[in-house]
Amino acid sequence: VTSFAIASGNNSGFFAINNSGVITLTAAGAAASAASNDFETNPNTFTLGITASDAANNTSSPVNVTINVTDVDDTAPVVNA
Repeated sequence: VTSFAIASGNNSGFFAINNSGVITLTAAGAAASAASNDFETNPNTFTLGITASDAANNTSSPVNVTINVTDVDDTAPVVNA
């Protein structure tokens, strides 16, 4: 395998994949206004179709990978003295 690609499920461009197959959030996916970060109204589960290709340009059938984006409480605590 020489490369991987996201073949489906990434219409908003929230994810990227490198040649090692590591999937990451893009700047669009990490933006505060992105649907991937709206934990109040969305399930935050995405299904991506991933393909692999070799040096001879043979490409696999897509394999579905499910991404669950987890909410992290990033609000600073307020201390009243």
